[in-house]
This record gives sequence, structure tokens and C-alpha cells, in this order.
Amino acid sequence: MNLFDIIPENLFSILSSKYKKIYIDALFIIRECFKQEMSLSKEQIVIAMESKLEDEVLQISSENEEERIEDNLSSKVYYVLRRLIWAGWLETEIQDNFEEYVILPDYSIEIIDLLYALTTKNNLEYNAYAYMTYASLKTAIDSDNRQLYRAILSSYNNTSKLVSSIKSLHHNLGRYYRKITDIESINSVLAEHFDNYKEYIDKKYHPLKTDDPVDMYKVPIQKMVDQILGQDSLFKELIRQAMNSGDFKEEDTAKSEIITMLNKMQDVYGNIGRQISMVDKRNTDYIRATNRKIGYMLTSDKELKGKLVRILKNSKKEPVLVQMSESLSIYGQRYLDRDSIFIRNSKSDKKQGKPLEIQEVAIDSKEDLNEFGIKIQNSYTLKRIQDYMKNMMSEKPIITTNDITIQNDEEFILFILATINEEKNFYEIEYKDDYIQKGNYQLPNMVIKKKE
Repeated sequence: MNLFDIIPENLFSILSSKYKKIYIDALFIIRECFKQEMSLSKEQIVIAMESKLEDEVLQISSENEEERIEDNLSSKVYYVLRRLIWAGWLETEIQDNFEEYVILPDYSIEIIDLLYALTTKNNLEYNAYAYMTYASLKTAIDSDNRQLYRAILSSYNNTSKLVSSIKSLHHNLGRYYRKITDIESINSVLAEHFDNYKEYIDKKYHPLKTDDPVDMYKVPIQKMVDQILGQDSLFKELIRQAMNSGDFKEEDTAKSEIITMLNKMQDVYGNIGRQISMVDKRNTDYIRATNRKIGYMLTSDKELKGKLVRILKNSKKEPVLVQMSESLSIYGQRYLDRDSIFIRNSKSDKKQGKPLEIQEVAIDSKEDLNEFGIKIQNSYTLKRIQDYMKNMMSEKPIITTNDITIQNDEEFILFILATINEEKNFYEIEYKDDYIQKGNYQLPNMVIKKKE
């Protein structure tokens, strides 16, 4: 089934509009109102929005040039309500008293609840999912199996939620691990750890390890599932209830689906310990990485190497560059060996040949010398350098020294000129601390990015 056969095509358009925050706040207010009342009139919704969104709504102007809004609170609240109705989040109906009431379609309620859940940081009670699975099966078996099929459905859904919650926790711990490796300031590392990560851990991870652990219900659930699968009379009663529910047209399909659900529950609770161990390892990896990061930053800040690294990282900033030019005397240093541009010829016995005659070339004027210099200069023009780099980078926004190929001295000279003329070109260069050997040429390790 196509999703847009169920929900309106404009449903999410207002959540990417200029006033998206106001629209989502309005939906949360309407959600709160419907939690308290069975039905609400349009006027009651408007009053609630006026009292809670006054400052925000007054900033609104029409997003449709053909529709004008009067500059007062009531008109702008009605405009917000009309936009929610237009997008399909709300519907209206006229009841017997000729008053207009607001209706939330089923898809709207589910989506608003999901969005609201994302904005609240409630504790994840993993043990609650395991307990509800245990309680549903236990109650059904102990009460003459009258609601056994419904108990299986409920248990399967809670088991699926438990698995999703643990997997979500595992992936989010990975996100925090990746974030901490990219932070370069020690204060930012501490803020990320104690403000963000600690709050997340308290809400999401600690409930998994404290209170009533999930393992407490693992064995009883597995025993009850084995009992349902192993007792022929119990399983037949389960299939009979499934057929009477109208969920299945054929008995074989019902048997297959129910056996799949029961086996899935067995697998989940059989492997739940391994999944929790993976979460524990991800948390341990994060703590270890954070400690190492903080230790490195504290040490490197005090060492000469760390200070030099910080200076070089900020060397493109004008104030730092000026201070460096006034305070430092830096000289380039190179050396030649067998792997450099110059390759020493192996010694061999050669006979002395006849010396070549020196031919004197007459230079008529200084103009000839200038013309010769211009020819040499024009052989390595800025355009030629740019063409060389464009060909090297092709369609890539970023390349490194490992991506560069140099076949001959001509390309090596172009590459040197490309680094010298960085400011005049379409790219920028970030230098690393080491060098990379490319054939007979030793090049600095660098990252070349296209300028934004």
C-alpha cells in the first residue's frame, strides 16, 4: 500500500516551512487538549493556543500572498489552525449543536505522539517490556487459556519493542563515540561527556543495568513458550483462538505465523545476554576513548609539540600569521639521497672524449633577454597550473597526497607551483606532519580541498 494513500501529500510540508516550530508547538498543544477531553470545539483549541503561543504567533505573516491576516492574536491563531487543517493534520466536523469541532485522524495522533516522544527524555524501562511479556503469558496460561492468542500477540509486540530499544541504545552509543573523536577542545570534550552523554546514559543505559534486570524474566518466558509449543492441546487451543479472531483465513497460515512468533521470542530471550554485552562494550569503548582524549589533550597542551600543533592549525588566521611573521625565523630544510629527484649515476669506466666547442651566442639587446624570460615564465602560467589541479582533482571535492600521481619532473614542477600559488586558486591545502614517497619524489602529506 502506498503511504500517501493513507496520509495527505501536504502533511509534512508545514514542518519544513518558515514557521515549522510554531506549527509543531501548536500540534503538541492540541495533543495535550485531547488527552484531557473526549472532544474539543474549534473555539476551545483557539483559546488554548492563544494562551500558550501568544509571543510566537504574533510574529507570523501569511505564507500565501493571496491570503491576508489581520495583525492581531486571534486572526493569527486561526491562520495557524487553517494551515494545520489544509496540511491534513486536523479535520473538522459540525455536530448537532451546529458548533464546529476539531478531529485528529488516526495517522495524525500516532505521528504527533512519535514527535512528542522524541522531544522528551523519559527513562527507557527495558525490564517493563520483559515483565509485560511474562505477565501476558502467565495470566493467559493460568486463566484456562481463554486469552492465549491475545497474550501471544501482546508478548510478541513487547519482545519486538525490547529488541528495538536495545539496538537503538547500541547505535546511539556509537554516535557519541564518533562525536567524541571529532572534538578538538578539551572543554568541549568535558561538556559533551558530562552534559550530554551522562544525561543520555542516566536515561537510557542505567535502566538496562539496574532495577529488575531483563535476565530475571528470561528463563520463565522461555519455559512458557516451550510449554505452548510442546503441549498439543494448548497449541490447538491457540490456533482455534487465532482463527476465531479473523486475523487468518487458513489454518496452515495461522500455524506458520504463530510458530514464527514463538520461535522469535525464544531466540530473543536466548540471545538477550549477548546483546546487552555488546551495549556494555560500546559504553566501555566510549569511556576509554574519552579518557584517552582528555589525557592526550592535557598532556599535549603542556608539551612543545602540542603548542606547535595548535599554532600550525591556526596559522591561516590573519592575527596568528602576523604574530608568527614578527616572532619567528623559519628556514626551509631539504636533503638529497638516492630516492630524491637526483639519482646518482653508478660509476663506470669511460674514456675521455673530444671536448665540445663553446659556441658564443650573440645577444643583440636587453629586449631579447626580456623576451626569453617571458617565454620561460609563460611556460608555467597560472592557467596551466589550474588545469593541472583540475585534472588531478577531477570531480572530487577532496584529495590527499596518496591520490596524486607524478610521472616526470614537469608534473613535479607544476605540483610545486600549485602549492605555492594556493591563495590564487580554487583550492586550499592542509599540511600534515609527515611525508609520502611517490616514486622518485618525496611529497608532504597534505589534504587538498576545493574552496567553498
